[in-house]
Amino acid sequence: MIIRYTVVSPVDCTSDPHPVAYTGRVKEKRIVQMMKDILDVCVSDLVSHVRVTHADIGGVRYASDSYGLGALSTKDNNQKPANSDEAVRNKVAGLTFWHDGKYDGEESGVKTREVPPGLSGLKEIIKIINKDPTKLEGLTVGVIWKFAGDHSCSDYINVGTHDDDCRDQSGLHQVNYRSQDYWISLPGYLPWCDAMEELLGKSFPRRNPDSVE
Repeated sequence: MIIRYTVVSPVDCTSDPHPVAYTGRVKEKRIVQMMKDILDVCVSDLVSHVRVTHADIGGVRYASDSYGLGALSTKDNNQKPANSDEAVRNKVAGLTFWHDGKYDGEESGVKTREVPPGLSGLKEIIKIINKDPTKLEGLTVGVIWKFAGDHSCSDYINVGTHDDDCRDQSGLHQVNYRSQDYWISLPGYLPWCDAMEELLGKSFPRRNPDSVE
């Protein structure tokens, strides 16, 4: 008889969604603009780190290695955070390697191609998308919003099928700049919303911190 022990820890993954709509009859142009805005956000000072990027394009998953704050498990405690000049350029400096890009794809049986970590991987994926935007099925970018200084399972930029909050929006006409809902009480939350609205040139949804218990 084999006995398996599982450690169960509560995780708060409640999200504060920020869906931003894009208009225009030509789907290709709309998606290209969405990609431009996502990249503009990620290279800006509003994002301190780009932890992971993966996209489903034409039946193939393109994925970067995944990084995070601290070790993913106790067996990785001796792993040192990335600190090279390249890590700084890619916005993964100070983060610890979690797993390689093929991990999620192999777990779900999806054909996966790896791309570089951080900003370089995001830029490469966006180039692939822009060659034929009609093939985009979904895009996910895991980030650390600078005002929060931390990340959770809710701090992601999502498009299409990778967005649980907007799964019914099959027309790929919005980007969801998600954040963890308990960041709402931070002093930088509303200034972040204002800065996102200014950068994107579009209305940016936000919640009233006074309404959060």
